[in-house]
This record gives sequence, C-alpha cells and structure tokens, in this order.
Amino acid sequence: MNQRENGSNSAATGDQTEVDGVSDKFQKSKDTSSITDDESDGLSDIDDVEVDGYLNNDEETRYKTIIWEEMNREQAAAAVAKMEASQVELENCSDELRAAHELASAAVAKSRKE
Repeated sequence: MNQRENGSNSAATGDQTEVDGVSDKFQKSKDTSSITDDESDGLSDIDDVEVDGYLNNDEETRYKTIIWEEMNREQAAAAVAKMEASQVELENCSDELRAAHELASAAVAKSRKE
C-alpha cells in the first residue's frame, strides 16, 4: 500500500519519520524517558575489563595531553597571557584587595576539594 492509499501523508528521511507533518522525534524522546533511574545509573552490567578499556593509563593520558596542547596552542597561550596580566594587576592593587582575592581563591579551592 502506498502513502496515498492509507489516507495519510507520511515520509521517512534518515531515522526520522514524518506523518501528516508531525515528526516521530517526540515519540523517540518519549520512549527514552521511560528508562528508570535504576537502569540509567547502574553500572553493574559492565565488567571491569570493559571499564578499564574506557579509562586512560598514564601513557595515554600523557599523549592526549600533548595532542590537546598542540591542537589548542593559541587558546593555551591566551590563557597564560590572561593569567599573567591578572597577576600583574594583583601585584599593583591595594593590600585589602589582595587579601580579598586570596580569601576568594582559598574558598574556591576548598569548594573544589569537597
């Protein structure tokens, strides 16, 4: 039966089907919302060997760091320049402002540890 015979105007493109101008994208999102928290948060079905395959060892981490730094050299240089400019500004500010900055830095460091 073709599209005209069944009384609806439907078209399929890629993995998305459209019926009478309404996409099945909503249906797909509705289907995935039925997954319970237990199913989505549980890692008990993944064995240790598979988990180890996803984690980087020290050598892989070092290589990825080198690659990232090479690919983002301009961004890293801009970040270093910004940090140096911030340090110069901090050195030229008042003692009260410097103390406030140190206090804020300590609070941020403490919150990251927690």
